Amino acid sequence: MSLPLIASVFPSAVRAPRLRLQLVTADAIVPGPTGSGNSAIRWGLLKGLQQVGADVGLFAANVPERRLADFAAAERALALGPGKFGYRQSGEADGKALAEFMARFRPDVVLAYGTEPLRLVKRAGFTGPAGVMSVDLEFVPLLHRHLYNLRFGCLKQKAKSALLTPKIAGDFLQTYRELISGYALADFVINHAAHHACWHERRHGKPVLYTPNPLDAIYHGSPPRNPSSPPRFGLVGGIGGIATLTGLAWFAAKVYPLLEPALARGEMEIHLIGKGKLDSMPDRKMTRVIRRGFVEDLTGEFAAMSAMLVPTPISLGFRTRIVDAFRHGVTVVAHVSNCAGFPELMHDANAVVAATPEEFAAGVAALAADPGRAERLGSSALDQFRSELSATIAAEKILAFINSQIS
Repeated sequence: MSLPLIASVFPSAVRAPRLRLQLVTADAIVPGPTGSGNSAIRWGLLKGLQQVGADVGLFAANVPERRLADFAAAERALALGPGKFGYRQSGEADGKALAEFMARFRPDVVLAYGTEPLRLVKRAGFTGPAGVMSVDLEFVPLLHRHLYNLRFGCLKQKAKSALLTPKIAGDFLQTYRELISGYALADFVINHAAHHACWHERRHGKPVLYTPNPLDAIYHGSPPRNPSSPPRFGLVGGIGGIATLTGLAWFAAKVYPLLEPALARGEMEIHLIGKGKLDSMPDRKMTRVIRRGFVEDLTGEFAAMSAMLVPTPISLGFRTRIVDAFRHGVTVVAHVSNCAGFPELMHDANAVVAATPEEFAAGVAALAADPGRAERLGSSALDQFRSELSATIAAEKILAFINSQIS
């Protein structure tokens, strides 16, 4: 009996083999459903690829000893299967360990988180299709941190940065050249910021896919909603990151003075949530912002928020916190710069998008005065997350894209 006839009589007897897809990292970020944005992205991608039928493996290089127990816990939680989760302590023979892992797992395709792990994949002798997944262009944060110091730093920071400008320019060019040579090794690129994906397509001529950061769906039904009174707005993020730093500085200098009278009258609250210490200028100016510090589980925080504030005024990359808010049914008030990386962000459809400090402050005040509008926008954001942005949908796009490159 011929193969086509077997397939017609017994369609379940002939199935396409599952794609064996291996992720490789070298930054010691532990996949997890909560925690940092990068942890949640890794978790969402792995779970999403599993859900759409890929056979997924993960190898993490450069893991410091203090993180080994965390990776062991992640291995148990992800349950990828025997021989599909590997991690190597920093300083050990990562190339040899990766080669041994791939010999066991036998991936069809390797997806590297950045150019450093891609080089490691090549050194380990993998000759099949290999792509790079990234969010930011690696040289861009260096530039924006320098500009932040010049614009918002204290007098000492500004003077030091001005003196260091030639060195920083040299570091920028070196990072840029290393980035270009690293991406030249890739067969394809997946990028989570729309404008950076366009840059890759223009610069390298390699096949490129843009898809938002994959976050796993948390709720099957409606997320818990318990908006506080007075209306509460959240500033959320790792305070040391340059996107958060720049956003807080811009907000403190330009927006906060416009909202301070309403805060003083008790008409709204703004809560700052995240690990790290504020720089002196925003700390000094935002006297009525409530400092919450690091919060392990943000479920209750999202439930109490009327909206999340994302004042980042630079087109740095993709703000995972926006999609995180969406999957909790919470809208955002965002600076228009965030639309460059995330064009799905739409004013008065799933968010309030502002181009000026006055528009930003007015957007916050309007949501505080009309809680029903905040809930409607949050509901629309949740609907869009479920229909377009969840980890499963991102994984479907990624799998279809990879299959198109290897077929």
